[in-house]
Amino acid sequence: TRLAPRRRILTGTVMPHSPMDVWAQWRFLEPMAFNEPSPHGGLKEMPFGKFEERYGVFGGHMGTQVVGYKNLGEMQQVMSRNAIVVRKEDALDLPAITDVAVPVHLSPRERDAYDSMKQQLAAVLANGALATVPNRLAQMMRLRQITSGYVPDDTGVMQAIGDSKVAAVRGIVCDTLPGENRVVVFAHFRQEIADISAALRKGEPKSTVIMTITGDTSPKERQALRERFGSEENVRIVLIAQMRTMSLAVNELVTASHAVYASLSERRDDWVQSRDRLHRIGQKRPVTFWTVMVQKSVDEAIYQDDIHGTWIDGAGALFLPPFPIAAAAQPELYPDVASDGRGRSLIVYERYDAADTVHTRRIFGRFVTTGENGVSCGAPSFPTRSA
Repeated sequence: TRLAPRRRILTGTVMPHSPMDVWAQWRFLEPMAFNEPSPHGGLKEMPFGKFEERYGVFGGHMGTQVVGYKNLGEMQQVMSRNAIVVRKEDALDLPAITDVAVPVHLSPRERDAYDSMKQQLAAVLANGALATVPNRLAQMMRLRQITSGYVPDDTGVMQAIGDSKVAAVRGIVCDTLPGENRVVVFAHFRQEIADISAALRKGEPKSTVIMTITGDTSPKERQALRERFGSEENVRIVLIAQMRTMSLAVNELVTASHAVYASLSERRDDWVQSRDRLHRIGQKRPVTFWTVMVQKSVDEAIYQDDIHGTWIDGAGALFLPPFPIAAAAQPELYPDVASDGRGRSLIVYERYDAADTVHTRRIFGRFVTTGENGVSCGAPSFPTRSA
């Protein structure tokens, strides 16, 4: 490739997993962009190990895992020499988007299980079974499962604890959108998808086609379901899909103009990409996204994080500019909160000490660097232009 007179990278997700993704792309695009002094004088290409040392913060198991990031401003400057960003809104003339938040109130049984898991890392279920978690990361997963109406006990058996959220999804699809020929429902958990599918089969006419796509769906079957959903067949089809399985390289969902989020991923990129499956080239109608969330819960915090996140999507999505989230307004609802002292509060998953004054906080799958003076938030300033 180095003999090629021109090299180009076209991507919507420069950093799909972390800033460490940049090294391989720039190794192809401009090998000397990231460099280090050569023992023979001059500069040489920076190997990946040195790249990790330069931009990664190590911790975790025996100090060998990258648990955070540093020198991101420097990385940003290097990337900006070879990067031009064209935003979706600048390049495409698409219909308007409407976001509708649908609040859900848990039943007393669901609320008891949620509060118990939140406060004690354990919940005693109605049949006497016990559900416990070893740490806060596992706790966050269990809290999200509880808001979806179930939780696995300590033996691995799925225990149903309610249907408040499933009933809300059924109400939107069956009662609010009965005239729509195509409707998409995104969910995160397989059990949740099974519960929603069963509820919609009871609430929909027999002529309605209910499709489900999860990670277990074979590629051949998945392709056939996608093609039918994207066809002009005059039949009502409701597709219930795991968000991550349908968030990339899927074009058939433009036949729908309504999507219901039963639950959200901990990764904001999944949310952004899944929305773009409907709101993309080929969409002729305004698009409405319905998000079903339990009030005063982790659902609400993740939703606020997704809605108010102002990252440069598709241009280095691990730089975090300041933004308010639910915790700032209601700190009593979110005990694991860190504040930078300037009115910006951040939900914390875990924290690692990496140096005397530098720490890393993981926020719903994203990292920011903090120091003595609080959160260091710097959005990338790549050059932009309209297509």
